[in-house]
Amino acid sequence: MYSRNAVRQDNYYNYKYENLYYNAVTAPAKPQKERKAKPQPMSRPKRKKKGSLVGKTIVCGLLAGIGYLFVPTAYQMFASNFVPAEVNNVASDNNICSNNFDVQSGINYNELINPTLSYTSNYTFLNNRIQCPANEGKKAKMSPLKYGDRMTDLEGQLKALNSKYSNIKPSVFVWSIDNHSYASINSKTVYPAASIIKLPVLIQLYKAIESEQFAPNDRMYLTEYYRSSGSGSMQYSQAGNSYSVRDLAKVMIQDSDNTATNMLMSKLGSMNDINAALKSWGIKHTHVQTWLPDLTGTNYTTAEDMAQMLYNINDDNNSFLNVTSSSDIVDIMGKVKNVNLIKAGLPDGVPFIHKTGDIGTMLGDAGIVYLPSGQRYVIVVLALRPHNNPNGKLYIQEVSRIVYNYMSNRI
Repeated sequence: MYSRNAVRQDNYYNYKYENLYYNAVTAPAKPQKERKAKPQPMSRPKRKKKGSLVGKTIVCGLLAGIGYLFVPTAYQMFASNFVPAEVNNVASDNNICSNNFDVQSGINYNELINPTLSYTSNYTFLNNRIQCPANEGKKAKMSPLKYGDRMTDLEGQLKALNSKYSNIKPSVFVWSIDNHSYASINSKTVYPAASIIKLPVLIQLYKAIESEQFAPNDRMYLTEYYRSSGSGSMQYSQAGNSYSVRDLAKVMIQDSDNTATNMLMSKLGSMNDINAALKSWGIKHTHVQTWLPDLTGTNYTTAEDMAQMLYNINDDNNSFLNVTSSSDIVDIMGKVKNVNLIKAGLPDGVPFIHKTGDIGTMLGDAGIVYLPSGQRYVIVVLALRPHNNPNGKLYIQEVSRIVYNYMSNRI
């Protein structure tokens, strides 16, 4: 049982909370202040993507092409301000360098932008070197040697000579252009080529002229980059001297100039371009591995390879070289200044075109002899010897005499 005071207390609390509930339900609501809505940013409607990946690729390619064409030109115009005026005037006639080439320093600004052009380009356009396929005109492959009767009696005489020069290891090949008879001693064996390697450089030079990659009168300028020791006097010439392509060809063959050779190999592209040409000609065992001078004998060939190249220079059918190229090469090779090898074993007045080579341990000569009867024969003699041993020269001279007497009496 609850006490009276407890009942009163309960009634008091019931009354208090009932009034609070009643007031909360029946009392009018207090007015609320209106809040201004913040302005929302307008969202742009999403656009549908237009164009395909192919279209974007084409546009990017066009932009890249425009940049490739015009950015280098702008750079060259900027760079030309730093090239002395006298250099600009000297170089203006050079298809390779123009005003992008500093004769004194040997810097070609085109090659700074495109480094590979220095050894892959083979043509000029707007004074810029570019790479382009050659217009062969005539077939690229050389005519092969045809083998007729083997001159075993001549081979016997040459082998007998070996006993006299026991410290010489020779490679000899003799081949008649007219009846294809031949004599061979180690003619398929690979030997150091020495400066005889300049013969395929000369041939490829005229093949490039035929395909209009450049002209014989195009000019090149000597720089320190090309200057080479060894044979030839151009190594002592002043930097910036100008030479025509044909002048360089003459100096390369007639004086066996290494500097001229390196300039022409650079003009043709590189050593790789010479090797690619040799392969396309069908020459299997001749290879260029070193810029001249090649004192260690890393550039190599065989006597038969050289004979095949000589034959195609003087091919009556002109199937490999045109008449102009052939006659020009014959004229250049007919004035070689070293006459102490095969030429020394021939009678006076007998026409002979050739190229010699000497690296101390290998001495050689390769050419074509024109007999008074009108017959012609190819002769290639390569002689390994002790360094600078005089027996090398004496051996080649005696081989030349034996072969000439044999061929003269045989016809």
